Amino acid sequence: MSEVAVPGPEPDWEPALHNQPGKRSPVQQYASSPTTAAHREIAVLKPAIGDIARRLRLTLERASFTQGGPAAMAYFEIREIRFGIYRTLRRPDTVIGLHEQEEASLLTAMDVLLETLGIDWRAVAGVATGPRGVMVEPVLDEDARPAFPDTPS
Repeated sequence: MSEVAVPGPEPDWEPALHNQPGKRSPVQQYASSPTTAAHREIAVLKPAIGDIARRLRLTLERASFTQGGPAAMAYFEIREIRFGIYRTLRRPDTVIGLHEQEEASLLTAMDVLLETLGIDWRAVAGVATGPRGVMVEPVLDEDARPAFPDTPS
């Protein structure tokens, strides 16, 4: 997987766990982790989870998945879209999930996340397609926008 640089956090962004009046950070991290079953995988990103956490000012939590083993994870919200992010020792990719009750489409959610991360669709290694969420590499047009024949919503 090629390296994609994620910029550091904006200077005025507070840590995502803090909920302060006048908060300037676009990210609000959940205080405690919901279960992973409450999220569906939608994408795999090329950047390392540590770089993503640093940019978004997230605190990575430690957990253990039944099938994936130990994991670093965080659950957060950007513009009222609820995301989960994790990486396991057995699966070194950075996996992005959406809360199972999230109504935003995959494309909308990914656009919001990528914009907040300061990167574009070239940082996406795979996107979930079909009913079982099989990951496929997105095909990008000349504007670095995804063009999948069966883009999930």
